[in-house]
Amino acid sequence: MNRFNGPAEDFICSGVFLENELIGYCIFEPVSGDITQLAVDKLHRRKGVASLLLKEMLQLNKPDTIKVINIDITCNSVTGFLKAKNIDLKGKQYEMVKVL
Repeated sequence: MNRFNGPAEDFICSGVFLENELIGYCIFEPVSGDITQLAVDKLHRRKGVASLLLKEMLQLNKPDTIKVINIDITCNSVTGFLKAKNIDLKGKQYEMVKVL
């Protein structure tokens, strides 16, 4: 696993590589506990990659809680993973669009 600073100093970007190929990554804000992105290549899912990333995020987290934001709740792989990790859906965000 590699960790590097993203474009904003407040965020931590971590990646998991297999033979120099990025197979999973996360973008995390340890001060707020916000997980803004968490992704694993479809060919490498259910092999512990996301769990490894989540474990590292929890070690770096400052508050007692975490929030996973900007997820598609219709994506069963994401919601299933979060449910398996006891991360419950607490709120929803809606987008509003106006055609100009």
